[in-house]
Amino acid sequence: MTEHKSPQDVIAAARRTLDIAWQGWTDYLDAGERRYAGLITAITLSRSVTNVLQNLKHLVEGFDPWWEAARTVLYNETASWFVELRNVIEKQGTIAGMSASVRFDKIPLEEVRRMRRVAPEGARALFLVDELGRNGWDVELPDCSSVRVYYRADDPLLHQTLRFDSAPNGRPIGELFPTYFGWLRDLVDEAERRFLRTDE
Repeated sequence: MTEHKSPQDVIAAARRTLDIAWQGWTDYLDAGERRYAGLITAITLSRSVTNVLQNLKHLVEGFDPWWEAARTVLYNETASWFVELRNVIEKQGTIAGMSASVRFDKIPLEEVRRMRRVAPEGARALFLVDELGRNGWDVELPDCSSVRVYYRADDPLLHQTLRFDSAPNGRPIGELFPTYFGWLRDLVDEAERRFLRTDE
């Protein structure tokens, strides 16, 4: 296991962790086959940011009082929920209690037509919104087995929502995660200002 040698190393590692978490969120938003993996990555690595920052403890003076004050931004129901969700993922290897929904401002006939035009060979059924809010086709393979091929529907009139039964106030993950991520990003920014500032 490699230990961080300097505060710069810790901040760089925290930023890398944030970047990977955000890439996971981007994969989730892309709504393709990586959606579930992206969601798991976003949740687990965003939570790891605070663990990475705590490596500053033995490298800088004044970490403990700073940390006690700075982390109060995470003393709320949403941040606690993400910690619990990460713990469930790590201990059970899955997330339960999710549901996806879709709302159409009008029936997206043009999107459906476009999906039919670009359907892969062997497509036997088109679906909009599976359990993770993805769209695509059920495709029959030559050996008569079937696979799902995902497609990102870009119709601005189609609004997909993923919710967790346990989410604070029943809010969708699409509202909760960006807020939580912003708090973590601000925490890293604050640590950088506090411990890497240079005298002019």
